[in-house]
Amino acid sequence: YKYMKHILVLTICTLVIGIISANTKRKIDEREEKDTNLYDYTKYSYVRKNINSTGEDFDSSGSNESALYFDDQEYIVDYPNIDKSGDYSQDKENEHYCFNSAVLVQGGDAKMRMHDGTIDSSGRGGNGICTTNNGKVGVYRTNINTNKPYSKGLHSTYGGSIVGVNMNIKTKGDNSEALYTYKGVSHIICNACELSTEGSNSSLIHSNGNIMAYSSTHGTASNAQIAVVRGEGIASIEGQSALKANGKGMIGVDNAGVLLYKVDQKEEEGTTTFYCQDSELSILPDSPYYKSAPMFFVTNTDDSKINIENCVFNYGSGVFLKQGGTNVWGEPGKNCGKTEMYLHRQTINGDIIMDDCSEMVLNLVDSHITGVINPNCGKLIINIYKNSSINLRGDSCYTEINNDGGIINNGTHNWIDQNSKYSYFGCCFGEYIKTSFNRRSEERRVGKECRS
Repeated sequence: YKYMKHILVLTICTLVIGIISANTKRKIDEREEKDTNLYDYTKYSYVRKNINSTGEDFDSSGSNESALYFDDQEYIVDYPNIDKSGDYSQDKENEHYCFNSAVLVQGGDAKMRMHDGTIDSSGRGGNGICTTNNGKVGVYRTNINTNKPYSKGLHSTYGGSIVGVNMNIKTKGDNSEALYTYKGVSHIICNACELSTEGSNSSLIHSNGNIMAYSSTHGTASNAQIAVVRGEGIASIEGQSALKANGKGMIGVDNAGVLLYKVDQKEEEGTTTFYCQDSELSILPDSPYYKSAPMFFVTNTDDSKINIENCVFNYGSGVFLKQGGTNVWGEPGKNCGKTEMYLHRQTINGDIIMDDCSEMVLNLVDSHITGVINPNCGKLIINIYKNSSINLRGDSCYTEINNDGGIINNGTHNWIDQNSKYSYFGCCFGEYIKTSFNRRSEERRVGKECRS
């Protein structure tokens, strides 16, 4: 029975990581040299290396040292008790190379499967489990507790892959995310996990690779965000999952439930992507940011996508999505962001606020949104389909509308067409409006009837 469970974990690991790799259409073999881990691990310090084990204790108190280290073949570790102390001071290098992690799996031939374990870390930079250089991990029903800064729960970098099933992950230090991917095309999948973080800059999810939380994964970030997606990262929350956070950002100007951003558009190519399906995301009502933080904040992205289907959002600011530049990332005037957002089987009660240099394509399928839409007149294209509606509660602005049977109710508010500079005032024109607007056509057809 024990080995049947191992086979199940490995099967999930292989299948799901394969699916994600195919969907992202990015091959590890094609990544540039700058995204390759060039550290020489031949002198790396560890307590035990490349072992099969059942019911053993493993302790590491050294600096820049792992309790368990794997760099070739495939190994099974059952019922371990792992204790990691000892600090590593080079925090940024630790994020790249996994130094000082309690368990380190590195190298393309390295595979480790763990079952019913306990990992406790009290060292700075003491990640629970870290994979790099295409190392692979399948871990089942294991508790991970980290207590110091820069100590992630599950950490994958440079092509590493981790699948966790029925995990319980708690971190207490600053910069200690529960699920964290960094350089290269790295993956983490958490199935039916319980996540908790307490420190600043310790979001539940931080993805610069691919992270999926699904199958009733729950979690709370008491001093950070739900998810941070950077560069060409992908984060996906699915399958009746419920994640909460207080919405505190990394630098103050980025407070939000979910952040999508790039540090440098030229250096970080690709699409910044967030998915939510059949799940619930919340900003904690007792948070000092509850009444000010938007659910989503997008900044300095030249290509980002937000896909949402049948999800519930709880927040108190009244702003569903904010998109605009900051004085931190990117060149002012060019760092507002570009986003394509899909809403499917979704009801949103909240505003979409964009800077005038922002761009967005908003797609509504079987969806309804009530709020102020783009009052600062950024570039906004709306594709609205049947069984969908927009209900304005303030003056709003658009660049182009493609209407395939949706309803747009502006009530007594101005609904401004940027191309013609016309303002439709006090008329509910949704099903009467011509189905396409563009700069080459000035034709308009507005129905004679108006609804209140």
